[in-house]
Amino acid sequence: MNLDQIKTISIHGYLAKNGFHPQRKNEVRGIYISPIRKDNNASFSVDFQKNLWYDHGIGKGGSIIDLVSEMENCSIPDAIKKLESDSFSFHRESAICNEKQERPEQLFTILKVKKLGNFALIDYLNERCIDIDIAEKHCCEVYYSINNKRYFAIGFANNSPNSYELRNKYFKSCIGKKDFTYINNGAKRSVLFEGFMDYLSFLSMQEDRHLSTDAIILNSTANAKRALDLLCKYDEIHSYLDNDQTGSECSLFVQNHYPDSFVDCRKEYSSFKDLNEFLCWKNNEEKLGYLR
Repeated sequence: MNLDQIKTISIHGYLAKNGFHPQRKNEVRGIYISPIRKDNNASFSVDFQKNLWYDHGIGKGGSIIDLVSEMENCSIPDAIKKLESDSFSFHRESAICNEKQERPEQLFTILKVKKLGNFALIDYLNERCIDIDIAEKHCCEVYYSINNKRYFAIGFANNSPNSYELRNKYFKSCIGKKDFTYINNGAKRSVLFEGFMDYLSFLSMQEDRHLSTDAIILNSTANAKRALDLLCKYDEIHSYLDNDQTGSECSLFVQNHYPDSFVDCRKEYSSFKDLNEFLCWKNNEEKLGYLR
């Protein structure tokens, strides 16, 4: 990676990797507790679009390179080496499509799609407690370029041709058209998820690792309206959406259309953000119990 590529590494993603999350944020900016000094007032700002940071408490800021130098107490050359040695090629999230942002399709090119096997992606799935055999069955590796810069990620196909949800350790996005994913097993019952990590988590929690129902993975709650025509045919719709405002609004939306068949399963993980967070906690508790 050259310096320009290194500077596109997401500051937001790097901070999250190291346990720092915004105290408040909008689409443009996040405000954090400073990761480089003692801070009681959340005075560390990250510009998501420019991918720059500024610590108002000490009047210092810069790029991801400057941040790593400060956080690791190392020289700029050592910070560059640390970032170069990271196992992912990744970029700031604002450069990728998301649910609220359009982008020129011609800038995105799928280079290769292959069977999942890259060690960095496997490590990420292990961190999320996803059964690797399940991931290999339902996901792939997508290699793609943006403005002639090359990246790779876990790919999960949606219902539009040549379109994938993309995930790696530092970002989540899509390539192609945003759409839901429909898995049709000819069942009378369906399970409903917001994202594919929750779908994989659900399968990882089954004893036989098998899906006996149909499944709809929205890949964005904005796709709920488009999925209504599919949902109407089911006797039961077991919903595993997120425990946040968006998840609640989407749950209510589907329930209002199909009150007799809708089953809200979020009570099973009501203390957690989503099903994957519950799976990670559950696995950790089992490991601690074994150690005891």
